[in-house]
Amino acid sequence: MTIPSEDAILSSWPKNKPPRISVCCTTFNQVDYVTDCIEGFLIQKTDDPFEILIHDDASTDGTSEIIKTYQRNYPNILHAIFQEENQYSKGVKVARDTIWSEAKGEYIALCEGDDYWIDDKKLQKQMNAMVENGDIDLSFHDYIELDPSGKTSSSRHRNLDVKIFDLSEIIRGGGLRFRGYGTLITTASIMVKSKVLKELPEWFDSTPVSDYFIQVIGSSNGALFLPEKMSLYRTLTPGSWSFVFKAKNMKMLNDHFKLMDICMKKLSSLVGKKHDKDISYQRCMFFLSGLKNSIRKGSLSSFLYYLFNATTMLIKSLLK
Repeated sequence: MTIPSEDAILSSWPKNKPPRISVCCTTFNQVDYVTDCIEGFLIQKTDDPFEILIHDDASTDGTSEIIKTYQRNYPNILHAIFQEENQYSKGVKVARDTIWSEAKGEYIALCEGDDYWIDDKKLQKQMNAMVENGDIDLSFHDYIELDPSGKTSSSRHRNLDVKIFDLSEIIRGGGLRFRGYGTLITTASIMVKSKVLKELPEWFDSTPVSDYFIQVIGSSNGALFLPEKMSLYRTLTPGSWSFVFKAKNMKMLNDHFKLMDICMKKLSSLVGKKHDKDISYQRCMFFLSGLKNSIRKGSLSSFLYYLFNATTMLIKSLLK
């Protein structure tokens, strides 16, 4: 697909109108993928202006140089922030303070540097759907998975029509149909009202898996699902969260799951007691994930810890 010039993009928008959508992207050492990602933004055809905000976390592989080239060619559309030292390794989450806080749009579309959009009307279709469903603060859509070997597969959303998932379903990650956190909604499919990301609770910065909490916090009135496949999700790419997670030792995994559970308890206070069973169910899923990893790592003490807690949470999720 031909990538339009900046002049061509600007000429298609009303003059002197601020961005209605902010595209927010985070990158780190994704030199092999970031071009597809950025060009997926630039092909978008929208009735109103959009802006592209990219945060690069001190990449060392040439990712930042690619971003700078696009920044020079699209200076009125693409704005980038480059860290001199990697913030993630310091435990710092900078998206809220660097790109979300600067976003001018009423809506924010999220994408990470190793994924990309494959539909040039993605932004317009998603925004139109959210305007039509004005009470909805978050929407997402279907996607295609691409594994490291280059094989593609359908997402887990097969045979679904347009649907509004209620908050209980989002907390539970879609229920039994979708197993584990992060399997119902992929980041590259999310569009959310900017107020959601600018008004997150303070404890959000301590979350080890931020996407899940964005999904839940943004779905207080439900989450709108569109069945069109409009993005491509790469699985287990080198340097990705899932790739790094698999390499963690047992202590690091234990720290991750314990912090996740602390944040789940804080989330429970936010969503209210009527969702206690939903929270317990998802805590059970997290502990089962810890159980699986303890088996993989051969840690008996961790296995017993996760088995006890998973059982406890399962019972709580089933109690009337």
